[in-house]
Amino acid sequence: MNSRRIPLSTVCWLVFSITVQGQTVKSLNVVTNHILYEPVSGKIYASVPSSAGSNGNSIVTIDPTRPAIVRYVFIGSEPDVLAASDDGQFLYAGLDGADAVRRYTIATHSAGLQFSLGNGYTAADLKVLPGEPHSLAAALGYSVAIYDDGVQRPNVASGLMNSLALSNSAAVLYAQDTQDSAGTLFALAVNSTGVSVSNSANGELGGLIISDPGTDLIYDTYGGVADGKSLTLLGAFSQAVRAYNYYGTTSGAIGGIVPDAANGRVFFLVYDSLSQTNAVTIAAFDSATFMPVGSLVIPNVLTSSSNQGAATDLVPWGGDGLAFRTTNGQIWLVNGRTFPGLADFQLSATKVVGGATVTGTVALTRPAPPAVPLSISSPPTTSLRRQPA
Repeated sequence: MNSRRIPLSTVCWLVFSITVQGQTVKSLNVVTNHILYEPVSGKIYASVPSSAGSNGNSIVTIDPTRPAIVRYVFIGSEPDVLAASDDGQFLYAGLDGADAVRRYTIATHSAGLQFSLGNGYTAADLKVLPGEPHSLAAALGYSVAIYDDGVQRPNVASGLMNSLALSNSAAVLYAQDTQDSAGTLFALAVNSTGVSVSNSANGELGGLIISDPGTDLIYDTYGGVADGKSLTLLGAFSQAVRAYNYYGTTSGAIGGIVPDAANGRVFFLVYDSLSQTNAVTIAAFDSATFMPVGSLVIPNVLTSSSNQGAATDLVPWGGDGLAFRTTNGQIWLVNGRTFPGLADFQLSATKVVGGATVTGTVALTRPAPPAVPLSISSPPTTSLRRQPA
C-alpha cells in the first residue's frame, strides 16, 4: 500500500495562453482520464493513465491559479474516475487495471487503502456520501453498492446504473442508465444496511448526470433537467447543442455541465461531435428561463480530424473559474464566467422551470471569433523543484 512520489524534477509542462473575447484562457499539456476540483484545498486533481509514461498511473495535483503542476503521486493501475469527500480529506480513484478503488489522503499527498469491487467490476462512477468521508458509493454498471473503508454494505441496488449524482442528503442518491437515450433515472435510498431503489422514471434523462444538491435539480449531458424529488422532467436546454450544426442538423455534444445556482446560471461545455471544427464552446444559460445569456468560443482546442477527441469534465474552480480537459491531452482553464455576446443559437419554444413557457422562435446570430495565435511559456525546470511537497 506504500505510495510512490514522482520527483518534481522529472516534471515538465507547457503553459499555453490565449485571449478570447477579453477572457484569459490557459492550458496545460497533461494526459488525463478524469478531473475534479476540490474546493477545500483549492486544487484540481486528475487521474493519469499509464500511457502518460513515467508520470502515469498517478494522481496529479494542479494549482489552477498559476496554473502549474504541483505533484504527481503514484496511485495504482490505470486510474480513472475520481470522487472527493466534502471535508477535503480524501480522494477516491477507480483503478480500472485492478478492478479496485484506492483512497488518497489530500493532507499528506499519499495513497492508502485499496479495496476490490468484487466480481471483476470496475467503477463506472464514484461519489463520496455527504458528511461521511469514509463511505463511498460506486456505480458498477448493473448495480450500485456502498463501501465503508472498503467494506461493502450488504444491500445493493440492482439496475443499469453507470452515472451517479448526490442529493442534498446522505440518505438519497441519484443514478442514471446512460446506455440508452431514453434511459432510466433512479432515486436510491441509502441507510446503514446499504442502498435500494426507492423510485425510478423512464425516458426523463439519458446522459451522464450532474446534480445541484442545493436546488435538488439533476442535469444531464443530453441537455435535460429533472426534479430530484419527483424525478419529473422540468425542461431541456436543447439549444445548447445547436452551437454546432452540420448542414442544418445539430452536431453539438455536451461534454460537461456546471450549475451555478448562486448566480442563476448553468454552464455547458459543447464541442462538435462531427469533427468539423476544433473550437469548443462554453455556453451560459439562465437556469430559470433556459435562455442563453452568453458564450465563450475557444478556438484551436481540438484537432480537426475524424478522431479529434472530445472536451469533457467541465468543473468550477475558485470563485469564478471554469476548467475542462480534452481526451487528446490538455487541461484548459478559464478565468471568469461572464461571457460577452452570444454564440449561434436557434431558440425554440420549451417548457421551463416554474411552469412558465417560452413561445415563438428567436434567432440570435454572432460569428465565432477568429483564431488567436497562442503564446507559449515554459517554466524552467528549476522552478519545478521549488514547488511545495
